[in-house]
Amino acid sequence: MEFDDLFEDLEVRFGAMIAAAETQRAAQAIDLRLANGLPPELAANGGRILLVSPQIGRDFVAGVDAGSGNWYAIRMELIRELRRVAHPAGALQGMTAITHTDLKLADLMNDWLTPLRLKVLLLGERQLTDLRLVALGSRLVGASQIDGTVEYPIENFLLIRANFAELA
Repeated sequence: MEFDDLFEDLEVRFGAMIAAAETQRAAQAIDLRLANGLPPELAANGGRILLVSPQIGRDFVAGVDAGSGNWYAIRMELIRELRRVAHPAGALQGMTAITHTDLKLADLMNDWLTPLRLKVLLLGERQLTDLRLVALGSRLVGASQIDGTVEYPIENFLLIRANFAELA
């Protein structure tokens, strides 16, 4: 009789573990809570962003913000909490599950076509900056300014936001 209770308890625990693993595997979104001290537009909603069809890289998380439709790439150092969401409210058909990659943010950026208009949060800055990227290198990004091209080290990019309507 005691063995029956033990096996029943183990079956329940094993079933719960399988269900939790399935939820993680089927996750289609990531709910992020960002660090304090960010620009007001990022601090709204308590610094939370729900990214759908997300990608997790070696030093970043990227995806489309379910609320605004903006695409974000956010360095891990700005993320206080990361929670996987299996079926987010208002989920769109065709959303993909979370993907993992060995890419770093610099690797991801090197595949982009230029010119490209983005808003970025740079290391040491308190506000998002509008940039028009005109050249991408392995370590530097060239941005168009009135007086020519300014180069920024890729490691200084903490957050990148793209509005698909403004990409060109």
